[in-house]
Amino acid sequence: MKEEHIESAAVERQSIKDTVASNLDVIAAIVGGLILVLHLLGVVLGPPADLEQTVDKLTAGNSATLDHFENTRFDFAGHTAKIDAAKVEVEGGWSKLPDQKVAAPQWITYPEVLVAQVKAGESNEIEFRAPEDVGGEAKFGANVVTWNVHQDNNVPISGFKIMRKTGGGKLVELDRVGTDVFEYEDKAVKAGIEYRYRVIALTDEPTVVDQVPESPVSEPISVMAIADFKIELVSTDRGKNTAVFDVEKYHDESWPKKRFTVKVGAVIGEKDIGSGVDFATGRILKNLQQSKVTETKPREEVVFDEAGKVVVKDGSPVTTSVQIEETAVIVTVRLEEGGLPPRTLTDPNREILSSKEKR
Repeated sequence: MKEEHIESAAVERQSIKDTVASNLDVIAAIVGGLILVLHLLGVVLGPPADLEQTVDKLTAGNSATLDHFENTRFDFAGHTAKIDAAKVEVEGGWSKLPDQKVAAPQWITYPEVLVAQVKAGESNEIEFRAPEDVGGEAKFGANVVTWNVHQDNNVPISGFKIMRKTGGGKLVELDRVGTDVFEYEDKAVKAGIEYRYRVIALTDEPTVVDQVPESPVSEPISVMAIADFKIELVSTDRGKNTAVFDVEKYHDESWPKKRFTVKVGAVIGEKDIGSGVDFATGRILKNLQQSKVTETKPREEVVFDEAGKVVVKDGSPVTTSVQIEETAVIVTVRLEEGGLPPRTLTDPNREILSSKEKR
């Protein structure tokens, strides 16, 4: 077997410092590549918390590398600028998609009162509830609506909006009132018509008004309007085809009265020039009708003893109830129009034809 000998020449060794210096470009390239990777990750994910410390460790004691790359460690301002530029580019592309609309998220900023609730350990949930305890009452010439602030409401209230629906119509705004008003008098009503009311709370709280300027509508309340006048039949005259009425009109929280003689077909009442009270009712005397009726009525009669003297008990005469059958001629009048259903009144003055005790 042939044996071969390989002689190796002595290799001159270099110091570490000389090695680094001779390979400066390679080391700089490696560090630069690492920083580039970190930079790209930063654009996507944002800068890691320990980025500064990492770069310091990698470049510690090697000022030449830093000088070569002019300190290329992560720049937060540059990162932010890149993100903003990307947003502009993306948002600019939205207009090119007419069939796709991107809805921006809506963030609610809570008012100071809610922040105070959080500090006090309470919920900061916005509670803008509809007014509660809504009530209604029909008064002469007006409907009165009342309400209260909902007990769970925590949004500052600037006022209330009164809504009204007439008959089968739509719900429309009637009026607005202030913060400390909890009653509304609706005088624009007609007797015999049903009105439905709802109330909405309003706010002008700067941190809420742009998102929830008003509460939901309250539960409805229905009120049937009644007339602001009263009509009483006093007498009739069939020969003259007239009737006499007493009209009471609600005026300045009182009930002034005036008597009117009205012909068939005419309106009952008119404005009184002297007092300024408008007694016009809008009701028309439609007709007068005469008829004969037989009615049975109870009547109290004094009790007599066998001697014909009045029986007395505890100082008072003793009475007994008897049934009386009475036949009489009566006159009725019919009232129509004025926004109210037809009504029939009976003349209190009647002609008695016969009267006897019913046994």
